[in-house]
Amino acid sequence: MQQSKNAILEAGAKFLSSDDVLARLPKQIQEDIRSGKKEFAYAEFYMRKLLSGQSGIVQVIKETDDKTAGVTNMDKGKLPEDVYMAVVGVGIAYAYSATLTNVRAVRYSNSEYLNTITTQFINSDFRLKNGDRTIIEARTKKFLANAYSEYGGEANEENAVILPQPKLIDPKKIVNAEFEFPDTGLTAPTNNHFVEIVMYGVKVVDRVNM
Repeated sequence: MQQSKNAILEAGAKFLSSDDVLARLPKQIQEDIRSGKKEFAYAEFYMRKLLSGQSGIVQVIKETDDKTAGVTNMDKGKLPEDVYMAVVGVGIAYAYSATLTNVRAVRYSNSEYLNTITTQFINSDFRLKNGDRTIIEARTKKFLANAYSEYGGEANEENAVILPQPKLIDPKKIVNAEFEFPDTGLTAPTNNHFVEIVMYGVKVVDRVNM
């Protein structure tokens, strides 16, 4: 399903406007949406982490993670206060370096045209939750393009896997992302391994009058 940024915005806005989803938002936000005080805007929330030497189940987003430019635009694993988001797609990208350990200093890609993606990473499992609600659970390979073919039918120009239907992110609950690696884990001695996780969708924001 090829989708542009505008298509993501349209899908997320339609989802947030539906009666059943609107009813799950705080009353004041519901009223502000209906009155036009709030509107919908395209949004991306991301996290970057160093994963070297990890094996088993590895939690990427933690309540100890501070909002830091180039590392994450979430604070303590949560969206900004009262910012509700409809996640339309999720992207995963990988990077490696023989010398660097700074997550802001490497180039991320989800295509082996640009990066050689280690087999242990490709063969891992990925889970993304908001509190105890599952947003997506899939093989990590599903998010990646190999060196011999283009993306499958679920990838788009934002390099994301599009969800069957958008999911609501509650800012009061932590976004929990984790990988489950094969027994060998990311233990290749010559490289440091990095991951970038991005949620693409639509958030509720105050309307700015021009």
